[in-house]
Amino acid sequence: MNTLANGGLEDKNHPDLPPESLGDATSSAEELARLYAETLLRETAAIESTGLEGEEVAGGIAPGYSPPVGEPPPEKIVEALLFVGDPSAPALAAERLIQLAGLTSVAELEAVVARLNARYEKEGRPYRVFKTPDGYVLRLLDQYRPYVARLRRRTRESRLSQAALEVLAVVAYRQPITAEEVSRLRGRPSGHLLTQLVQKGLVQAAPEPGRSRPLLFRTTRLFEELFGLESLEDLPHIKKDGPPEGPSPGGSPDSPRA
Repeated sequence: MNTLANGGLEDKNHPDLPPESLGDATSSAEELARLYAETLLRETAAIESTGLEGEEVAGGIAPGYSPPVGEPPPEKIVEALLFVGDPSAPALAAERLIQLAGLTSVAELEAVVARLNARYEKEGRPYRVFKTPDGYVLRLLDQYRPYVARLRRRTRESRLSQAALEVLAVVAYRQPITAEEVSRLRGRPSGHLLTQLVQKGLVQAAPEPGRSRPLLFRTTRLFEELFGLESLEDLPHIKKDGPPEGPSPGGSPDSPRA
C-alpha cells in the first residue's frame, strides 16, 4: 500500500522477514495469544518502573496525538469505512454506514455509493462498492482475482520471524492501532515490520476517518485464513496475569477491538 509513507513507515528489506517457507513459523492463534500476553507483561513492567500511569498510558493515547482538523464529506467517510471494512462482519451494514458517516437515509447512502462507483469506473480503478445481503463491501473486480491468488500463494510461502509474529499479535488483539502504539507496547521500533506485514497482505492500514494521519492498522481476512480463524472472535482470550484461554461465549475485556 503506497500510503504507508503517510504513517512514517519505511519500506526496507529487513532480516526479520526472510523469504523462507511459512511452515510452522506462523504457529497458531495460541502462539499469537502467548506473544501478546508477554507483550502486556513487558508493558506493565515498564509502566511500573517508570511510573507512567494515568490517562495517557491507560487510555492508549499515543504521544504526539493531535485532534482532527475539519470534517470530511460523507462520501470520503463512507469510502474510508469501506476501505477498512469490519473485521467482525463480512460487510458493513447500511444502518451502520449511515450512522457513522452522518447520512440521513438509505437513499442518500445509495447515492453516495453510486458516485463512488462512477468515480472508480471513470478512473479505471480495479475495485467497486458492492451491495450484498449483509451490507456494503469494497472489493476487487473479478478479473483481478487471479493476481490476488498469486499474492496469497506467495504469502503462504513466506516465513514470519518471532518479531514479526509478535507485531502481528499486537495488531490482532489491539486493532485498530497506530504504529506508534505498537512500538510503545513492544518497547522497540516496529514500523518496518508493520510495513512488511502490510506487503504480505496480513495487515492493512488506512487513515482514521476524519484524520489524514496517523494510519490505523488492522488484520485482514487473509490473516484469519492463515491462522484458521472464522473471525477475530476466535482468537484465544488472554489475561494480563495468566496464560491464554480458549474462546468463550460473550467475549472478554481483552477481546479484539473492532
